[in-house]
Amino acid sequence: MIEIQETPRAAIVRLGGEFDLAVVADLESALDRAVTGDHPAVAIECAHVSFMDIAGARPLMSARTAAVRRGKEFVLLDPPPRVSYVLSIVGLGDAVLALEPPAWPLARDASQRPPPHLTPPAPPG
Repeated sequence: MIEIQETPRAAIVRLGGEFDLAVVADLESALDRAVTGDHPAVAIECAHVSFMDIAGARPLMSARTAAVRRGKEFVLLDPPPRVSYVLSIVGLGDAVLALEPPAWPLARDASQRPPPHLTPPAPPG
């Protein structure tokens, strides 16, 4: 599954399922749309990714490079441990944010969302 939601603050790409060579073209297309859109950030929701290999991670590497060149922030949200491991191998570990539920940007209440630069909300208390 690849879904894109564009907001004034960010392009949000929701991923689910397996990401390997078989889906690279679709992923590249979605990420290109997200990176070239008119918003300051790109957020990739990874919580529902069940598998990712190096081929599936390469489009994320390219998208990050393109986003940074355009002056956009690029974050990978809530990847499962196995996916996070692959992302760290390919050099994307520093782009990973692990959020507590309700995960931004799925939170409906604006007070639960981080500021526009996509910093995760501070823990309560």
